[in-house]
Amino acid sequence: MTETLLSSQTDEDFSKAHNKALFNEIQHFLNPDEATLISFSDIKKLLKPKEETYKGMQTVPVKLIVGSESRYQDFDNKFFPKKMHLKARWEHIDMAHIKDINLPPISLYELGGVYFVRDGNHRVSVAKAKEIEFIDAEVVSLQSEIKLKPSDSLKKMTKQVINYEKRTFYSETCFGDITDYWSLDFSVPGQYDVIYNHILTHKYYI
Repeated sequence: MTETLLSSQTDEDFSKAHNKALFNEIQHFLNPDEATLISFSDIKKLLKPKEETYKGMQTVPVKLIVGSESRYQDFDNKFFPKKMHLKARWEHIDMAHIKDINLPPISLYELGGVYFVRDGNHRVSVAKAKEIEFIDAEVVSLQSEIKLKPSDSLKKMTKQVINYEKRTFYSETCFGDITDYWSLDFSVPGQYDVIYNHILTHKYYI
């Protein structure tokens, strides 16, 4: 295949991926959060991991890569490119795939059983567009007892964390058994810890 044909192919590939991002945004016009790539910073604040471990080189399922450390505004939740300024870099990566050129591993954070890109956002985007199943990555894992679902939006992940906090609170305090009240619900995470600290303070003074 000539360079001209290759260039035409990568241009077409990017256009398809970019159009999918636009269509995805239109589909989720009323719920834009569902089409937004997840920020790693937001998940860290949500899960509050205590430790991180260097896991080295791994082969990671592409479908488990759900977010980015720094480029979450450039791609949609399926890693399709939203911005036209990504075109040159995206097509360069696409060209390497067409020519079967080995690319360097990407860098990922693992948290809650899903992955977030530290470096290699374009490579992940091209891999998802081409429906590649696995990608080589250097992984740093952050410890969390909560396991996230790769198909969930940030809103659903937040709800999952709140439910986990509620289960832990009721289990550690026996609040439901003592009060016969099982519907202590919050809309934001971290509130059960506040109530728990109030209980501990009250016990101390008693």
